[in-house]
Amino acid sequence: MKVLITAPSLRGKENVSGISTLVSDIIRLSDNEYVHFRAGRRDGVPKSAKWIAKQPKMVLALREAIRRERPDIIHLNTSFSRLAMLRDAVLIRAAAGMGVPIVLHIHGGPYFLKDEPGPVLRRCITTMMKYAARVIVLSEQERDVLAKRYGRGDADVLANAVPMQEAAERAEEKSPRSIIFFGRLNREKGLSRIVDACRGLVERNIPFRFNAYGAGPDAESFLAEMRAVCGERFTFGGVADGGNKWQALAENDIFLLPSDHEGLPIALLEAMAAGCVPVVRRNDAIAAAVAQGEAGFVVDINDKNEIVDRLAFLLDEGRDLAPMRQKARQTIADGYSFGQYLSRLDEIYKKALAR
Repeated sequence: MKVLITAPSLRGKENVSGISTLVSDIIRLSDNEYVHFRAGRRDGVPKSAKWIAKQPKMVLALREAIRRERPDIIHLNTSFSRLAMLRDAVLIRAAAGMGVPIVLHIHGGPYFLKDEPGPVLRRCITTMMKYAARVIVLSEQERDVLAKRYGRGDADVLANAVPMQEAAERAEEKSPRSIIFFGRLNREKGLSRIVDACRGLVERNIPFRFNAYGAGPDAESFLAEMRAVCGERFTFGGVADGGNKWQALAENDIFLLPSDHEGLPIALLEAMAAGCVPVVRRNDAIAAAVAQGEAGFVVDINDKNEIVDRLAFLLDEGRDLAPMRQKARQTIADGYSFGQYLSRLDEIYKKALAR
């Protein structure tokens, strides 16, 4: 089967993106033939008038790629964020007249479960629902939202997955224990909450180290704040991908992600596969992956004390983290393995073709 799949740049140094990571793994590990069509800005490229003026060319480029490659399926990845919705509503409409079934894959976003979209964005969603042969969401909750708001009750639930066999062997635990943030450095990832949590740990005189990896528009301000609060406790490792990513995760103890909104973060699943204990925001998809108190903790992101309390609990070196590490790894092996993911994705492609 030949699939034309959309995503931002697949080069880890150009884009810190869960969608890019997932699509890279799909292309690398699937038996299908995939053609990548780049849709999305590279990190560091501003949303300038010049960039906006170039966007209509993407529509022509997509139609040309479909004519040239003659795929069996178009796999369009999107998120319910403003720019992505405006772009992908146009792309799906342009592709719809090409006679190729479209699978729309929604990766969360602020206008899915968190915020109600306005009339323009609602029209974008309606357009995407109309022209998609199949729709993929990350959780039952998201499928219920699509059914209630847009009459699309036939969406396929497909949780994200990671190739955990590629995880590095865990390093020997060091003292003090360490917290890792791994991902895109923008405010929506809860960067201010991370700073506040570290300030709370410092105020309680709790020993810790904090290691951050990634890139993004708010990197400079975040790094300055973390250095001011944490001092020598804080290290920034830049962008880590491939084996370097897995090694970084294997060398840390706790994964922290108190983001404003999430679907099911690839970074979370990778951290669990590597044996990190997560402290992450609470939603249905994440709660299904993180057994509370067994594989990690889901928290109220607006409760600073709860975040600090959970971190303090895990940073206590008198507490054995081995059972929680094992539960986290077993969760990925049992429910989020990449082999299972690819089999389920192929089933969805076949349903799109049948339609």
